Amino acid sequence: MPLEIEKKFLLSTDGIPSLALWPVSMETEKIAQVYLVPHDAKITSERVRMSMCGRNGDITYTHTTKVRITDGVHEEENHKISESKYSELLYRLDPGMSTILKTRCVFTWENQVFELDVFAGPLLGLAVLEIELTSMGVEVKLPPWLRIEREVTAEPGFTNAALARKSGL
Repeated sequence: MPLEIEKKFLLSTDGIPSLALWPVSMETEKIAQVYLVPHDAKITSERVRMSMCGRNGDITYTHTTKVRITDGVHEEENHKISESKYSELLYRLDPGMSTILKTRCVFTWENQVFELDVFAGPLLGLAVLEIELTSMGVEVKLPPWLRIEREVTAEPGFTNAALARKSGL
């Protein structure tokens, strides 16, 4: 399995400027992420995702499995799947978890690609900035126009799976 190495940062509730004031170009997508009961005991989390591209409205479906290695590091496998396979996998929906609804804004700053997840539904008001790295030692150059509250990479409550459990409360 390929490694996913990332750092996460919590934004303050007023930490995102309006899109009209956004200083760099970005791509957006609307995401509905559903957690499944894992098909294998080694898997930390398993999910399916439906994403709609903001530019052209194309819908894609993805199946992801993750195995936790350490804070911010997972073995991760992503596979594009068909709409029918997506529907089939929904039969393994984890009843203890809610669907995560978010808008993802992907942009580049200082030659680093960031993903800003702005949550909707029960998590409305939450915004988390993520960056995937080649190693945990890479220096992250945070965008100065975003108000970062703190790094949350090591806080287990900020994984999407944990947020799915909390949002159902």
